[in-house]
Amino acid sequence: MWVVVRCTECRGAARVTTLSVGQEVRCPHCARPFVAVEEAALMVPGPGWVPPPAAPFSRRVSNPNTNTPPTLISPAEDDDDFEPDWDDEPDDADADDANAAPASDSHDFDHDPHAETAGTVPASVLIGFALLPFLIPILWMIAPVVINRTPTMTIAAPLSLATAAGVLCLAVISTIDWTPSTRIKGVLFLVVLSYLTGVGLFFLDKDTVDRVRKFFGVESRWVVSQPPGQGYQIKAPAGLSEDRGSPPLGLITLTCFQATQRDVLGSTKFVIGSSPDPKLGIPRNVMLPALGSDAWFRLVIEEIVAQANGTLQEQPRQLKYADTLFPGREFLIKLPEGTYRVVQLFVVKDRVYYLAVEGPAVVPDDNIVLRFFESFEVTDAK
Repeated sequence: MWVVVRCTECRGAARVTTLSVGQEVRCPHCARPFVAVEEAALMVPGPGWVPPPAAPFSRRVSNPNTNTPPTLISPAEDDDDFEPDWDDEPDDADADDANAAPASDSHDFDHDPHAETAGTVPASVLIGFALLPFLIPILWMIAPVVINRTPTMTIAAPLSLATAAGVLCLAVISTIDWTPSTRIKGVLFLVVLSYLTGVGLFFLDKDTVDRVRKFFGVESRWVVSQPPGQGYQIKAPAGLSEDRGSPPLGLITLTCFQATQRDVLGSTKFVIGSSPDPKLGIPRNVMLPALGSDAWFRLVIEEIVAQANGTLQEQPRQLKYADTLFPGREFLIKLPEGTYRVVQLFVVKDRVYYLAVEGPAVVPDDNIVLRFFESFEVTDAK
């Protein structure tokens, strides 16, 4: 079979057999040697395109006794009775070169790997695949009910993951150089990868979260604060400021201060409050049970849960302030927005102290929670 090649020097066209493709030949126009490469055909002609005139027919002649490259002979230099070998049977000169050529050179491949495959995939199907990652936030909200496990991170994590995966899927769909099958494979790969990432984030353990917080320098921003006249000191992120929001407890007047820590895992709020100093003679509510008794703690905890519009996750745990006789309680509240609040209450010398850490999936044994609670010290307890 004959194919068209073009000289790399003068751009002149000639024809050689498929056995000569990839070998060095000589141009019949400028006599320069070049490697024979089949000229690609124009797949989609542009506006006003006119087919070029047929290239002059040429025949390749080689000398088996020399190492010189074969020469392309034009019809003007050849005899008049030459006929092309259309049955692809090589002549004697071609047979010598055929023995040195790879076996694959003798085959004719009609498939163009760059051509668009027959048939297309509807755009609605591709867009439907691109929207699959947005099921991750829905599954994120359903999973805690089904498997009774609370994720460490907030709903913002799967929402961000779904948005990023959806944008990447749309980018793959918009790629014009890929075939429909390649686009589908790319979209499905991104969808599977996003689901695996969502599962990993859902089951992320608290120790890993604490290490991430420590890596991003959370500990370096904590300072010791001692609000005047409150009778305590505590270490909190970036200091404390007065909390002017809704009081956490309505039965007892509390002066509260708060601090907020923001990092890659979300926002965590720290609150500490204390009742007025009993030495100032401010009377307490005489309708309440004895201060620090079990009945008093039970009533106050119910009031705190009601004020937060949340639900108590487990029975309160009894505590003792600094291993002394001063009683305390610790309990966990689930808030309506899906976050959690760990609360500690102490009654020290007829004064009530309220400590709380609120954030995404916080639990009493978190390192960040323990650090805040353990740094609490009543300065007038002795």
